[in-house]
Amino acid sequence: MMFKKCVTIIVAVLFCAITMHAQEQLNLNLVGETRSYLAMLPLGDDEFLVSYAVQEENQIALGRMKTDGTELSYVVQSQVFAEQGYTNIEQTILFEEKENLAGIIYHKVRGDSLWIAVGDISDDLVITEKGSVLLSDNRRNFIEPEYVIEDEQTFAVSYFTGETMNNQFRIMRINKRGDVLADRIFTSRIFDLDRLFALNADSTGYLIGGGDINEQPLRHRCYNLDFNLDTIMLHEEIFGGFPYQGWHIPLLFPYIAKHPNSGKLYVVGFSGGWQDVNTGHAINQDAIIAEFDSNMSHIEHWDYAMNTNSPDQRAYWKSIDFLPDGSVVMCALINQNHEGFYVAHFDENLNKLSEVYCHDNGESISPVEICAMPNGSCLVSALSQRLYHIPADSFWNIDEAHAHGLSLAIAYPNPGGNEMHIRTAAENAAVEVYDMNGRLVAQQPVTETETVLDATDWAAGTYVWKVVSDKAEIEMGKWVKE
Repeated sequence: MMFKKCVTIIVAVLFCAITMHAQEQLNLNLVGETRSYLAMLPLGDDEFLVSYAVQEENQIALGRMKTDGTELSYVVQSQVFAEQGYTNIEQTILFEEKENLAGIIYHKVRGDSLWIAVGDISDDLVITEKGSVLLSDNRRNFIEPEYVIEDEQTFAVSYFTGETMNNQFRIMRINKRGDVLADRIFTSRIFDLDRLFALNADSTGYLIGGGDINEQPLRHRCYNLDFNLDTIMLHEEIFGGFPYQGWHIPLLFPYIAKHPNSGKLYVVGFSGGWQDVNTGHAINQDAIIAEFDSNMSHIEHWDYAMNTNSPDQRAYWKSIDFLPDGSVVMCALINQNHEGFYVAHFDENLNKLSEVYCHDNGESISPVEICAMPNGSCLVSALSQRLYHIPADSFWNIDEAHAHGLSLAIAYPNPGGNEMHIRTAAENAAVEVYDMNGRLVAQQPVTETETVLDATDWAAGTYVWKVVSDKAEIEMGKWVKE
């Protein structure tokens, strides 16, 4: 899937009758409105490489950007593809290269055929293609792939192909010249979209998860594959009882990342909106982050990324990245109304350290990808055709978060009904709610995941909420009861 995004500004402003911290716009006008974001790669503390789809030319463009909004260079790759008869360039993956500025993997279309190509990116942002492989004779029978960059020489791609997405599941291991080193098509077992795909922590091969949809009840498995893509280990029911005992619905649309130092495997996905088999209660789609053992056979740690009564989910594409100190940053959608996103900061054992929120400011800003920078900051791309820069201090400093249009707490749904939900990672804090006359109508300690206030007896209208800790104001905003 190609996400049409371009990069503009970050702003989230809460209007309130009570004086608030000033919130300055971070002017991140990185590109014009006609350029659509595809991928990004850090090049230094505050510089990164970004790829775009130039829709009107069906081409790829590359740019070097600064996190303060400075565009250093922008190059459209028209000559690379147009002369070869390719009519469209699609999804791209950027990766580090030792001899060149970076490497790139991209899809290209010629007629009905879809190809995967590998290229080098020079210092002047020119792509030199090294090789390509045919993925499908009919691009309409091709379902969004997942990639693993193995090392300097090889990578792997997994995808669905066939007249329906369940006909075949294919894995290819390819070198950076475009040569196929291994190829496996699963035909006896039909995989669904609840799959996992990552390098083993010990670098002996790959992990792939799925299930045969003809089996009832549905069973999910995890295959350990060697570098020839042969099965060397099989785990049954890796999702059994996760996250609830007796609950066998898998983690949906997972994204896996391997820690660059420890080799730990982290997964972000979201739970399904089904019923708990024990209680019969509805289970909302909650973003969940988990740490698996190296063979993906059991879960070491897990936590709700956001456990709320409103469905939320992980970022659409890349949900996890790692800061230089080894800590984990994760991005997810706040709720199904696409009213904003949040970035959570964890240590390696998934103890939540902090969290920041970006509000919608009146439009959908669903997150697509998070990219950690060497200076401890991170970038988040969104479906609103924007890129958001989150400085390192925003996770810890109230003034820094506010100065960049971010919040350390959020109230939802807004407007709401008989319950007001406050989400914050602040510790030893409390929520205070005032009516517009300044009268305190509710006060409640902040709980571990979210604070729920009973608004049944409140009159319809506007209220001011505050999150305070040790007499200091952490966050405040308006909430409307309908």
